[in-house]
Amino acid sequence: MLIIVGHGPSAGYVPGDFVDKHTVVRIRDCPKLQKGRIGTRVDIIISSFLKHKRDGVEYWDLHEWRPKIGPIFMEFNPGFKKPSTGLSAVMIADILGYKDIGIMGFDYTLHPDRLKNHNDWRHDLRAENECLQSYIDAGIVTDLCEWDKNE
Repeated sequence: MLIIVGHGPSAGYVPGDFVDKHTVVRIRDCPKLQKGRIGTRVDIIISSFLKHKRDGVEYWDLHEWRPKIGPIFMEFNPGFKKPSTGLSAVMIADILGYKDIGIMGFDYTLHPDRLKNHNDWRHDLRAENECLQSYIDAGIVTDLCEWDKNE
């Protein structure tokens, strides 16, 4: 399984021991790596900023991938071709052939109604949710946090 770790609070629901047994994608600067909670493993970093690149870690540069993922996202929002970094990671992983993708910390993409101030997030919540849901419905992506079971 490829696990993509988002920055949402539910990322802490998945034990670090479980996360570290898989190939792990971290978003941008990989904040707060914790052995007991979100794990410490970093196999791939996805970012549009080269400052996040690390020696010995695969790097998915969003600038290089946007021409490939933009058209996919535009199916859900024709006027906006820049998905969030987390959703971009899902699309890139699928393009690269990963078919067993676990996500954690994707709180607002999975549950846009839970974001109190929609202006805090610069992405199209509806389109993000619908696009991610299409990967879940296809059996490619699994939400490892099961948010609703942990409330």
